[in-house]
Amino acid sequence: MPVGSRDFYEVLGVGRSASEDEIRSAYRKLAKQWHPDRHQGKDKAKAEAKIKEINEAYEVLGDPEKRAKYDRFGPLFSQMGGAGGAYGPGGARSRTGPFGGTEGFEDMFRGGGPFGGMGGAAGGSGGTGGTGGFGSILEDLFEELFRKEQPGGRAGARARPPAAEAEVELAVEDAHHGGRKRLTVSQPSTCPVCNGDRLVRNQLCASCGGLGFKTQDRTIEANFPAGVRDGTRLKVGDLSLTVRLKKHPVFGVEGDDLHLELPVAPHEAALGAEVEVPTLDGMVRVNVPAGTSSGKTLRLRGKGLARRDGSRGDLYARVMIVLDGGPSEAERRLYQELAATSRVHPRDDLYRKAKAATTER
Repeated sequence: MPVGSRDFYEVLGVGRSASEDEIRSAYRKLAKQWHPDRHQGKDKAKAEAKIKEINEAYEVLGDPEKRAKYDRFGPLFSQMGGAGGAYGPGGARSRTGPFGGTEGFEDMFRGGGPFGGMGGAAGGSGGTGGTGGFGSILEDLFEELFRKEQPGGRAGARARPPAAEAEVELAVEDAHHGGRKRLTVSQPSTCPVCNGDRLVRNQLCASCGGLGFKTQDRTIEANFPAGVRDGTRLKVGDLSLTVRLKKHPVFGVEGDDLHLELPVAPHEAALGAEVEVPTLDGMVRVNVPAGTSSGKTLRLRGKGLARRDGSRGDLYARVMIVLDGGPSEAERRLYQELAATSRVHPRDDLYRKAKAATTER
């Protein structure tokens, strides 16, 4: 499929009523998806073809004037060179006509062109000196496009790489304590082959796929202050970093607070015990009150994440009563004695609620 043969709106995946922001957003998404650097082997050739098609569509739809004329003339706009690439050897204005052959621009409107001299006749003044009519409109359109596409006068000029942004994963400990880290990030920079012009000898740059920039890895040193959170944005030189916290094997994070599950033996929950609980600053001893039920939460004030103002969040330890395998014979005898003497009826409240619900029906 030749470049420019598809509807430009279809190429970018937007409707004809799409706003400039929607068109720009669609272009950036597709350009990132199909950038040749992201593909290998056979897929690379496909990506190069796709990126040319995407760039051609955006070159028209991203320019309000070109878009208006494309909306007016439709496919004819592309066939006449309206989306760029309308130069012959040496930059002369020539094109491959819709009926085959290479024609100079003047030939299109002077007698022998595919419109049969319509440039003047349609205006009612005869020959090629007339004004008005369909031919005159097209001539004005293409002359304007050719002026913009000439070297030195090309619309849009040099492409600017998008804002340098990256995401960095931090361990919860690093977010809590802060510190300096060496990171490798992918950052867009001006293409060294086309120098951001997107074209090399009037052809889309093969090195960057016509984007004018390439994504390259870069190693940086970044200082992270204590108290950063998931989603915190930091500026490191010309790079904007967004912090993402890694999932921790022990702690869950909710704002400034930390959460963990604290395993407790049945006898510890029944009789009470002092147990060790891990925190970001080391182990601390916590009292589990006698008669603690599974699911009860113990609050450790000031043992959560550090805040920017120097204060701390809290740590919440949720008690989970666990049995370490089957009981031994001695434990079994003790449990049997406990069952015979226990005054605890843990399901009485559940049965009461269930009975009440049945009665109400």
